[in-house]
Amino acid sequence: MLVSWALAVAGINVPRPLAQVAVLTALGAALAVVIVRTAAALRSEDRERRLAGYALLALVGVSIALRLTGLGFELTDHFHNDEGVFLETAREINGGDPLPVHFHYPHLLYYLSALALWIQGLFPAVLGGLGSSLLGVGLDGLDPLTLRLLAASLGALTTVPVFFAARRAAGLTAGILAGALITLSPVYNEVAHLAISDVPAGFFAALTVMLAAHLLERESLSGYLLAGVAAGLAAASKYPAGMSALAIVAVWTYWRLRRRDLNPLLVWSGLASIATVLAVMPALWLRSESVVVGQGAPDILFGFRQYAQYGWIGVVKGSNTAYYLRGLASGLGLPALVAGLAGIFFLAPRERTRSLALLVYPVLFLTLLISMSMVVKRNLQPVLPAVAVVLGVGISAWPAVLERRLGAGRVWVALLVAICLVPPAVLSVAWDISRVRPGTRELALEWIDANVPEGSGFVKEAYTPQLHARRFVWQQVRYVARLELERILDPRWDYLLLARNAHQRFLDPERRFQPHHEVIAGRYERLFELELVQRFQPGMLRSGPDLLIYRLEPEAIEYATSRRFGVADVTWYSDPALRPRQPQAPVSFTRRGLSVLFKQHFEAGDYRVRVNPQPAGVTAWLYLVTRDNEEVAEIELGPESTISLPRRDKYFFRVFLSAGGELRHLVIEPLSD
Repeated sequence: MLVSWALAVAGINVPRPLAQVAVLTALGAALAVVIVRTAAALRSEDRERRLAGYALLALVGVSIALRLTGLGFELTDHFHNDEGVFLETAREINGGDPLPVHFHYPHLLYYLSALALWIQGLFPAVLGGLGSSLLGVGLDGLDPLTLRLLAASLGALTTVPVFFAARRAAGLTAGILAGALITLSPVYNEVAHLAISDVPAGFFAALTVMLAAHLLERESLSGYLLAGVAAGLAAASKYPAGMSALAIVAVWTYWRLRRRDLNPLLVWSGLASIATVLAVMPALWLRSESVVVGQGAPDILFGFRQYAQYGWIGVVKGSNTAYYLRGLASGLGLPALVAGLAGIFFLAPRERTRSLALLVYPVLFLTLLISMSMVVKRNLQPVLPAVAVVLGVGISAWPAVLERRLGAGRVWVALLVAICLVPPAVLSVAWDISRVRPGTRELALEWIDANVPEGSGFVKEAYTPQLHARRFVWQQVRYVARLELERILDPRWDYLLLARNAHQRFLDPERRFQPHHEVIAGRYERLFELELVQRFQPGMLRSGPDLLIYRLEPEAIEYATSRRFGVADVTWYSDPALRPRQPQAPVSFTRRGLSVLFKQHFEAGDYRVRVNPQPAGVTAWLYLVTRDNEEVAEIELGPESTISLPRRDKYFFRVFLSAGGELRHLVIEPLSD
């Protein structure tokens, strides 16, 4: 399969049936191995192995269900920015450019994504049908869905190495608890719904911890080599995830203290890690001139500069320690965090030593996160599986403690397990439900389509929904208040669309680190004084940003009693092709149904309305609404056409001409004249 894909990337045509056979053979062989091993475990005469098989099968089933639910949420209309990086790079690889020149992300997910897209291209009808029937995704969303399926699969399979790592360290109960914690983790589940590098980083870091836990039983060259390869794959997913190699170092140190020798197995493991990174990222040595190209470029040091030296408002917190502790508490549950860490001290000496060895990597990784200049929740993804392993081991000590010291029975043990697992389970299920319901952006779009006149102008910021390009005009900036108030309040704009996720960072005085932050915050305070028309808030069962829609009005409104609109006053064209190419040219209508829009504040009253004379056979219509999209008139325009404006308001004059018509002006004048 890999050979067929590599040949296709190199431009060598592989017959489609042959490529399909190669893919089906490889996937079938992998599936057969899984089925055989699972069946052997379920039929085993060893009761513990049989129970482990059933437990793991149930955990993986739950994990798959959680990761796949809501996978199509905002797939095509609001694709996550970083997801687009991996999608475009994967397409470039399959298009014949196999060596990415940007190194701000490692390249493993680029290649995995390219391989997944190639496989999808071999079976478009099958995968397209599955996407449409199960997730409601059309063909335009098939490529991004494929990448999310890849990420979700790795996220679901993380349960497996976590289960085996904890089981190896402290037995079956620890394995089940650890597997359940990472399966139900709200933070891990949320990130695993996105096609970003944090997801494979978490999986391969978990695989490294599992292989390190196996080495706690017995050292072997093959074990160290495999663990080194896994750590290399973690680093090739996201550079900091390479710190999972610290789990190998901790285990090696554990054995050296016991055996009082200096076995070189760690060196071989390190060489395996380096070789893996170089093999997965050939551009490191084939395009070495692009690896480090200077500050600000997407080179290998880009992330280091951002996280270690800079940061920006919104991702710089008062206390990184508090932020990531809250992230761990929400990611695995505060009861599990407390019970797991406390339980370590009640473990038998052998299990306690092993859990402490496995704790080295998460402690040092979290220390690195805390020392950075900015914080992002998804940075926890590579370390959550390792923490889940330690917590599962620690919680497994409590049944014996409760029984030995308190005489508690199984009911109390079950209660403890429920206290640890129910909170993250509820949050994960609720989050998944929120992804299958309409999000705030979708609700906002529905409201805008129903209540805002076509042709209205918006000023909007990041995190807000993508408006229909043919229905509205807009200007978008990351933070609206970067614009001067005069530009925002320009009469051509009708609505202001804000997202708390974008501007919330400016509302806390303690987070304003630069002088211009104060300026931006002051503008936002002024904008909040505008008329709030509608708000769409997220909740436990509703995903999306907190969206606010304000009505925009000039500082001083002048209500007209007459107006002669020219072509230069057109604020919206129903078809961009209508826009005249010359400054003084009229608007030429080539087919029926085309229209242009004029806007003006008018006094209430009766008015005569007309357009410039038209050629014979050309008909003109006027569709008139208020700023609230209330219909006022729908008339055919002639020499003596009249309209009645019911109140002082802003009106939207939409003019239609039949084919062959030319619009030079629209005149509105008092009927009394």
